[in-house]
Amino acid sequence: MKKIISSFIVTVLITGLFGPAGIYAQEKKITVAVMDFNPLGVSASEAIFVTEFFRSALVTSDAFMVIDKANMDKLLAEQGFQQTGCTSQECAVKIGKLLNVQKMVNGNFGKLGETYQLTVNLVDIETGQIAYSEGQEKGYLDFYKQNKSTINYMQYKGK
Repeated sequence: MKKIISSFIVTVLITGLFGPAGIYAQEKKITVAVMDFNPLGVSASEAIFVTEFFRSALVTSDAFMVIDKANMDKLLAEQGFQQTGCTSQECAVKIGKLLNVQKMVNGNFGKLGETYQLTVNLVDIETGQIAYSEGQEKGYLDFYKQNKSTINYMQYKGK
């Protein structure tokens, strides 16, 4: 299962959420926070695992300033805000404003039959609009092929 999820995240990150980092390199990194992905047909712990893997990949990309999950939860708790059940674009904007970030990442992770699906949205906090959205559905062995370009494209679209 871990191998399936890991390879799926790699696929999403490679396919296009973030654009070619070398070509579209930025002088100043965009601040971003990642909301827990909404579980659809999978356990909450599986969705959280995928969220953590995605967050880690963003940090590793060195294209973004990523708010740490523990700090994010602490700041939201101080404001009396709970992320649970917060899956809409409007909710992402509210959280983004509380965290003082430029972009929020939210999405869904699920399984339909033998196919895992991940939908990821990059929400611009200033405009409230989805700057980029991508969905991937993959089987067991297809996941690792596309991960990096997804983060690269997200960086490009996040400008």
